[in-house]
Order: sequence, then C-alpha cells, then structure tokens
Amino acid sequence: MSTTQWKNIFDTLEDADFEVYAPQQKNSECKTSYVVVKNAGTIEIAGTSSVAYVYEILGYVPGNQYSLLESFMESIQTTMKTMYPTFQKGYVQSYPYYDDLVKAHMSSIQYLNYRTKK
Repeated sequence: MSTTQWKNIFDTLEDADFEVYAPQQKNSECKTSYVVVKNAGTIEIAGTSSVAYVYEILGYVPGNQYSLLESFMESIQTTMKTMYPTFQKGYVQSYPYYDDLVKAHMSSIQYLNYRTKK
C-alpha cells in the first residue's frame, strides 16, 4: 500500500514532536497543544490539467492558554515549510475559535498539493 499525502503530513508533524491526530480521533478535554490533520477535498484549477488537493491543519491549545495559539500555529507552519514544494500554504488561515467540546482554542491553515488530473 502506498503512503498518502495525508499520511506524509501526519508523519512529518509527528516526527517534529507534535501530538497529531486524525479528525474525530481526540474528543477529550485539551490538556496540551495538539494538531489534527484533515483532508479537505479538492479544487479544480480552471484552464489547466491540474487539481489541488486541500489539506487542513488544525492547531489546538488548552482553553486557558490562548496566548500560545499564535506561536503554536507559527511552529506548525515552520515544520510544513520543510515539505515545500510538495505542499504549498494556501491563503486561508482561520481566525481563532473556541471549541467547547474539547475546551480549547483552535485555528487552522490550509495547504495545497497540486497534481495532474486523472
């Protein structure tokens, strides 16, 4: 079985000592910062033979540590730069959001992986 690009992101972040999860894998209260890697679909690039696969990286910090969110997201971006040019940062970074389910502040960043249409 071949490794997927989602798995490549997951492994790269895990190798950089981030606590990493798949969507819906962690639903307990956030006690330490962690990352969720999510496949967010595709975008067809008009007029080309390419498609962009979109991956969303969600960063969570405990509810009482909001001040750490910005630097945590920057550290994720620094790690993801090691995967360039395979993954390029999209221009979408969400505003901080408080997730009541896990009692954490969350922000997300999109990364794009361009491929030839099949």
